[in-house]
Formats: sequence, C-alpha cells, structure tokens
Amino acid sequence: MEETMSGKKQPHAKMPKVYGKILKKMSKSKEELEDDLVDKALVDEEMALSIFK
Repeated sequence: MEETMSGKKQPHAKMPKVYGKILKKMSKSKEELEDDLVDKALVDEEMALSIFK
C-alpha cells in the first residue's frame, strides 16, 4: 500500500534506516524478551543476596 486514496505517499515509504533498526529491536520475539527479563531478574536477585550476606 504505497499510496493513499488521495495519491499522497505513505510516510513509511521513505522511512530512514534508523527507524528500521528500532523496529527490528521492537520486533524481538516474545521468548527473547522474556529471557532478557529472566536474566535481569537473576542478576537483581544475586545482587540482593550479596547485599544481605
């Protein structure tokens, strides 16, 4: 869908590469994001345990 009914170009037709990179990061799979969260939680837990030792 390159053009709207009025014939104007859609903004996404000429998006800079930067937006493409951001979108790629955002489209990370749900599993990857959950893994990242789990890793962060483990690090936080380790830090908390080391504080209370």
